[in-house]
Amino acid sequence: MVCGGITTRHPFYPASPVNGGPLPKAVPKSGDWSVEGKYNGWRAWVHNPTGAMFNRKLEPLSIIPEFKPALDTLRGLPWEWSDVEALERRHNLARGTLILLDYLPDDPAETYVMRKSLIHMFASVKGIEVHKLLNEPIANDRVYLPMYWKVAGATAPIGDILSKTPAQNPPVAVTQSLWDTLQQCNKALKCGFWEGLVAKRNDSIYPPKPFTRFRISVLDETPLGILIMTTTQYIIGMLIGALVLSGLFIAAIKK
Repeated sequence: MVCGGITTRHPFYPASPVNGGPLPKAVPKSGDWSVEGKYNGWRAWVHNPTGAMFNRKLEPLSIIPEFKPALDTLRGLPWEWSDVEALERRHNLARGTLILLDYLPDDPAETYVMRKSLIHMFASVKGIEVHKLLNEPIANDRVYLPMYWKVAGATAPIGDILSKTPAQNPPVAVTQSLWDTLQQCNKALKCGFWEGLVAKRNDSIYPPKPFTRFRISVLDETPLGILIMTTTQYIIGMLIGALVLSGLFIAAIKK
């Protein structure tokens, strides 16, 4: 794949959430997890070296210029693809801001905890801050890291043990309390800034899901100069070209 004049390894889809639904009906989980608040924005896939942005279907975004300051910040990070939440247009908070959730590692064996540690290490060098004041507006045109809480996994459905006291089951009590807190933050912010919670298993790898349907080429050196053509469109174009050439050849013979 060529992106902004730079040859890259073949892209993958950004990781997708699974087992979504109301917190009281969450499926059983085991092991150690990290929990983050779910921002109300667009999931986006950023090619750091060029600033190209794609949605979770790997279609190019038309509003890339609105994130230019944040994209400039991501350019200095050492990995190629960043998994972000783009905050723009769904509310009037943090316009043009990106929440750096994860990245596509070169080593597929890197766990979530390892990736998170690396993100925080390089973010501190770049001046990227953790979003800590959850009930206050955050700045526009910035990159932030999300707050996260490490939670020991439950071996029973969360809905079955929400009624237990915090002393009996601190992890679940923390999870439910966090969502209650984020709902209060929404009231303070006067909008649905927080959509829910996202739990990520600490030993999970970034799930590779190769993206093979599109052929990507470059018209110029800017992210907006990326032309994406589906395989079907490409084949149709080739067939039309062949028919046109055949027609010209037949016309030349008749002459």
